[in-house]
Amino acid sequence: MLAGRKGHARVVVLAVLEHEFDAVRNALGADYEVNFGGALTATQVIVAKPTLPFVLIRSQGRSLAPTNASARKAIEDWQPEVILLVGIAGGIVRATEEDGSFTWGSDGPLPGDIIVSNYVHYAEFTKNIPSGTKLRYFPVDQPSSTLVQEHADPLRKPVANIPPWYATIQQSRPRSIGFARELPEVFIGEMIHVEGLAGDPQNAHQQWYLTWFDHAIGVDMESIGVARALHDARTNVHYNPTWLCVRSVSDLVFALPTGIGGVSIPNCSRDANANKQPVVEAGVAEVGGDEGAPSKDDENTRARREWTPYAVDALGCFTRRIVERLVSQPREARSGDPGTDAFNGWVSVAKVSSDTPSGQNWEDKGEVNQ
Repeated sequence: MLAGRKGHARVVVLAVLEHEFDAVRNALGADYEVNFGGALTATQVIVAKPTLPFVLIRSQGRSLAPTNASARKAIEDWQPEVILLVGIAGGIVRATEEDGSFTWGSDGPLPGDIIVSNYVHYAEFTKNIPSGTKLRYFPVDQPSSTLVQEHADPLRKPVANIPPWYATIQQSRPRSIGFARELPEVFIGEMIHVEGLAGDPQNAHQQWYLTWFDHAIGVDMESIGVARALHDARTNVHYNPTWLCVRSVSDLVFALPTGIGGVSIPNCSRDANANKQPVVEAGVAEVGGDEGAPSKDDENTRARREWTPYAVDALGCFTRRIVERLVSQPREARSGDPGTDAFNGWVSVAKVSSDTPSGQNWEDKGEVNQ
């Protein structure tokens, strides 16, 4: 059977920052440390060993190298079917030009929304020469299109028989983004991995990769680390792990119009008009408010701090729904692997009574495998 050095978990959930980890831990009910190795699961499933529905671990650090090391260790320890990378990220907002004015689009991911990556780009492996910047590549595994289609896409819109994933969000939704939505939405699209926080809209390198990867909708610092670890894990025909990348938007990354500099950036922490799309004139040199107003750094920090509690709460709720879906079907037995039961919530389907409503795997029944 599938077994790592510490056992087997069908899903490894990998979080990076402390507040991401804590929010996901609360949502999953991960209150039991397995084998004193930093991996957490739910108390009521520990008796299901050697197969656990999930374990939650925290990355050794941010950026490619620490996340790659953590993902590789998770594979060695738990031999998961799926690695689920979760965390907060920047949502890309792009400007469009009309009659000399630029409108910041509001049809993409905004703070509090969820991004599920269907492709990840690495923006930092480049050759820089006088004629321009050229990308270079190394092999990675992309997120599973099957998992995206089967488990993320159905959550974009509510259905009649299952409550929406955001129904369990506890945090109050901030109202400060001028074009934020009333409810969080799920977006599926391309992610750009970078090795630095994308916080300066006037930074040349930042604007280069936002322009080059013109279909990307989010920016993170860990996805390629997991993508490379999955590629390196393919050492025999008997193990075929896959992965998903789930990000909750905590702040915005502004992609300026190509060839235009000095376009002002919407004030994200003070614009309380809930319906207006910020419009700015071409050629405006200042970024931020009026003289004496907080600097753009202050505004970015304030907006991020305001939205992060809601973003990580949304992340936890969405992560739980994804994990529940991933373990809701049994793994078929094959040579050398007896397979596993499905789990309804964290409860083995074999132990759920016949009157348990089908499809309600979001509900914690409080039962224990025996």
